[in-house]
Amino acid sequence: MAFIPVPDTIQVEVRGELQGVNVENTFYYLSPGTIDQALLDAVADAALTYVEGDMSLFTTNFTLREVYARDLSDSTFLSALAPSLTSPTGAYTDPNPNQVTFALKRTSGFSGRSARGRIFWMGIAEGHTSGTNIMDVGAANDMVDWLKNLDIAVALEGVTPVIVSRYNAGVPRVTGVTYPLADWSWSDLRVDTQKGRLP
Repeated sequence: MAFIPVPDTIQVEVRGELQGVNVENTFYYLSPGTIDQALLDAVADAALTYVEGDMSLFTTNFTLREVYARDLSDSTFLSALAPSLTSPTGAYTDPNPNQVTFALKRTSGFSGRSARGRIFWMGIAEGHTSGTNIMDVGAANDMVDWLKNLDIAVALEGVTPVIVSRYNAGVPRVTGVTYPLADWSWSDLRVDTQKGRLP
């Protein structure tokens, strides 16, 4: 796939392992100007510090490995890697199988599929559910708050959380566009499956 630039935008990947399977969640932040190495380092470090500081909603079979940040402005991108020196694991015991997850969505003030996105939580515990294939509403809301607080922590470096669109009606854009991220939420309390996370 050809590279699609997204001007002044930083992609942040929170990377870890679920029982030996590499997993990650991706977040995006808009810079007020040209991205340099110092900003990428600061953003990666801010994200890592936040995640390492609150592993309470992850399961014991999830291990945080690193945070990787890259400039999406062009294909010869700058990048920054913030490895976790302690490799912390989550606090929740009785983890569900790797593929069991929960979708959390990001929305903007705009309509259309391009103006929204989602991630799938890395490491769902049996304690996160209140019935067969149903998330506990308290756990779901805690995950939403965790994502909001991650964005707040990273935004202290002078960047703005955004949603990135590289396609329009299934067709690749020449240049990606961003939408301000208005909120994190969930659509329903059913758990989801990510087969790619199977050991």
